[in-house]
Amino acid sequence: STDYGKLYAKEGDLSSRAQETSSLSKRLSRYSRAFDARRTQKPEASPSKLKFKDVSNVGVSKRIKHIKSLIPRIQRKYGRYVQRYARQYGDRYGIDPARIEPLVYSMIAAESAGDPQAVSPVGAAGLMQLMPRTWKGAGVTDPHDPKQNVKAGTKIISEYLARYGNDPERALAAYNAGSGNLQSIEAGQMDTPE
Repeated sequence: STDYGKLYAKEGDLSSRAQETSSLSKRLSRYSRAFDARRTQKPEASPSKLKFKDVSNVGVSKRIKHIKSLIPRIQRKYGRYVQRYARQYGDRYGIDPARIEPLVYSMIAAESAGDPQAVSPVGAAGLMQLMPRTWKGAGVTDPHDPKQNVKAGTKIISEYLARYGNDPERALAAYNAGSGNLQSIEAGQMDTPE
């Protein structure tokens, strides 16, 4: 498997990729907090069912630092899936896979902390925290299988990147809130807490 760092070092672009990952991590953190607050359906979840470290009540800079610290481990563990599906869906939707990869790594770090068994209080599951209706619609049979989860999540975020003109901020917002909710927010029909 290709080492992610070496891949971009060949292009002489490692520092800009690190900055892009940092920027995307900040955006994802902001949208994740904002849209988690918008969810109305909050089933009871015992602490034993939560399989990831809850960092929602810490400061933004600590949360970003935590997310960034997870990315190298996620790259080593799941890089082969991320690279494969970033290329596959990048080609399909006309998006540079080098833009998709850092976004997916940041999403995995922020959504599940790299734990494929993670389950959120609202029922999102796996590395990329797919909601049950989403993963069933994507043909995923086991949301905790890293390969299936990364494939479905990468496809979804690639579709959103294509739909929203390669704008990662809007694509992340659509991923977290759903594209229908994003359209309502943008139309001023729904507030977004910031």
